[in-house]
Amino acid sequence: MPAALKPDVLIVDDSLTVRMDLAEAFEAAGCTATVCATAAAARAALHRTSYALIVLDVLLPDASGIELLAEVKNAPATAAIPIVLLSTEAEARDRVVALRTGADEYVGKPYDLAYVVSRSQDLMHSTAARRSTGSADAPSAIDSTAGALGRSRILAIDDSPTYLHALAARLRDEGYEMVLASSGEQALEVLAVQPVDCILLDLVMPGLSGHETCRRIKSDPACRDIPVVMLTAMEEREAMIDGITAGADDYVTKSADFAVLKARVGAKLRRKQIEDENRIIRERLLRKEMEAAEARAARALAETRGALLADLEGQHAALARATAQEREAHEALKRAQSQLVQSEKLAALGQMVAGVAHEINNPLSFVVNDMAVLQRDVVAVRELVGLYRQAATAAGGDGPELQRRIRAADERIDVDHTLGGLDRLLLRAREGLRRIEGIVKDLRGFARLDEGERNEADLNAGVVSTVNIVRERAAKRNIAIALELGRLPPVICHGAKINQVVLNLIANAIDACAVGGSVTVRTACEQGGIAIQVIDSGEGIDPEIRGRIFDPFFTTKPIGEGTGLGLSISYGIVQEHGGTIDVDSTPGCGACFTLRLPIGADAERRSRPGGATEGAAAPR
Repeated sequence: MPAALKPDVLIVDDSLTVRMDLAEAFEAAGCTATVCATAAAARAALHRTSYALIVLDVLLPDASGIELLAEVKNAPATAAIPIVLLSTEAEARDRVVALRTGADEYVGKPYDLAYVVSRSQDLMHSTAARRSTGSADAPSAIDSTAGALGRSRILAIDDSPTYLHALAARLRDEGYEMVLASSGEQALEVLAVQPVDCILLDLVMPGLSGHETCRRIKSDPACRDIPVVMLTAMEEREAMIDGITAGADDYVTKSADFAVLKARVGAKLRRKQIEDENRIIRERLLRKEMEAAEARAARALAETRGALLADLEGQHAALARATAQEREAHEALKRAQSQLVQSEKLAALGQMVAGVAHEINNPLSFVVNDMAVLQRDVVAVRELVGLYRQAATAAGGDGPELQRRIRAADERIDVDHTLGGLDRLLLRAREGLRRIEGIVKDLRGFARLDEGERNEADLNAGVVSTVNIVRERAAKRNIAIALELGRLPPVICHGAKINQVVLNLIANAIDACAVGGSVTVRTACEQGGIAIQVIDSGEGIDPEIRGRIFDPFFTTKPIGEGTGLGLSISYGIVQEHGGTIDVDSTPGCGACFTLRLPIGADAERRSRPGGATEGAAAPR
């Protein structure tokens, strides 16, 4: 093997023989060995080189091996290096301290070189595998047991040091690694930090008894599968039953002859090895089944995902088509709504034509009649003026005759009366023309023919123009229209559309009144907006139909007298401006429609699409 690929192993032991034996064994296994006799030399070596494994003796001339172990495990640069601790001590307390400090393996002297090298290689492979996968998990209990490497580890528990060491010597001769504990408490501490393959447990011990120790071992999920052989000097049947009841797997009587014990231990270890192998096989089969199931699930998921994606694409295409159709329908609806608005506006204007014609006809008649009289009188005056001119230039002989003719014309024309009437005629003509001009101005103000965008509007002026347009219609039924106009700020809106709303409300109020009734139009400024109220003295609105008055094509008027679109279109116009229309009516006491519009920044926010508040909903 090339030197660059050989793992570096640091061997720290104060015994020259041990250092040389271990170095030779590791080099024979394909490793590069560095030997140190002291803790100081080991620290210097660790500073120079990165090692794959450290073999460390517990007893060193200049420091404790446990202290050096703690230093290595606490340093970030060396914490991941696996460490095998060697010691002549096989007591449980020393083993527990070493393993809790961070040792990856604890081997008691005398030890088998082949086992040390084999176990060290396993630790190096496990560490390399964890580094390559980025996992910091420790190896599993099966992989970390000595039994996995061909050498079983046995935990012997007895309060008699003589018997315990004699037992350990006999079993070491059989090739087992021995871990010794003098009490049940020490045994539980060992099992918490290091797995074993078999437990030999004395039945009678001070402190934690053999029965209780066995119960605690068998209640621990990590240790319950470890075979426990109960040892006792008693041969009573009750003691055997108690041991088996506590969870022991076998029961052996203590004696100087260890042949039976060795045979029982060997049988238990072989059985455990078979069970471990079967468990590993089951785990591998289960893992393969899980992998196969995951693969099937992944394929099914991929197929399902593909089907869902295809379905989603189809739904997306359908949604796109539906969106396009909805957009087209919305545009068509907007066009239809615009046509309806214009139709309703034309219908409203058509209802006003007779009144407007009458309003224009009266002053126009004044002008026409006065113009006829003025034309007649001007001809006569022109004749008289001609005679005066002739008299001024005539010779002496024609004087008396011309004077006679002038006197006759003066009497016939009645110059004083005619000249006095000319002023009256001109004044009446001017008044008639002013009335015509006012009517035209009101019509232009109502229709706002020159308006395309929203602009600041004087709503009071619009209300006055609208009332003037329908006043003749109200006069025909002797209905009085009263104006109560408060001071209003300019409002940014479509003035013509708001005028149309007011016209619809006033026209409905006139229709709702009996002959001789009254309609009041009131304006006022409110917090955040303005209000326009149209109040009539009619019969009011039936509560059963109040929720339907804003529905398109709903009308209570006779067929041919109403389209049912006035209030619906008015509601749409007001909602477009971010406003509201409320109605308050008591049967027999008339009705009050209140139009509210926002002003300023609130108007800009609420008039945007989707910006109308819940108050803009039609009353229901």
